[in-house]
Amino acid sequence: MDSWAVDYGLITRSRLLGEPFHYRDERTAAGVDAVHARHPHADLFARNGLQFLPFNTLYQFAAEDPELLGIADHALLIPDLIGYWLTGQARTERTNASTTGAPPRRHRRVGCRVARVTGHPGTSAGTAHRARRDAR
Repeated sequence: MDSWAVDYGLITRSRLLGEPFHYRDERTAAGVDAVHARHPHADLFARNGLQFLPFNTLYQFAAEDPELLGIADHALLIPDLIGYWLTGQARTERTNASTTGAPPRRHRRVGCRVARVTGHPGTSAGTAHRARRDAR
């Protein structure tokens, strides 16, 4: 899937919990403040090596409605959400995961890392995997 990966959809029982927000939505500003109150940017940079970009998934997730996160089974990045609808598999491609601000270690769940940094419950994003090339 080729799509913008910082945005995500919350899934429960195979259903989307509302429309995904666009990364430019104003609500993300509150997420930036919430994350940086817990983890200064220098600490985040040491962990993920990413420049400060206020629209990364990490900040969007911190601004998310805690009730929705509490009932969500998965938080899937947009390209992975489309893949989920096509295959039924909740997987996160590693390159997409790198845009979250909390990239996974090998075979780790992206959502759990994001949840720890943002202080939200452990909504799963599925195990991160490498993209597969088409056999030609």
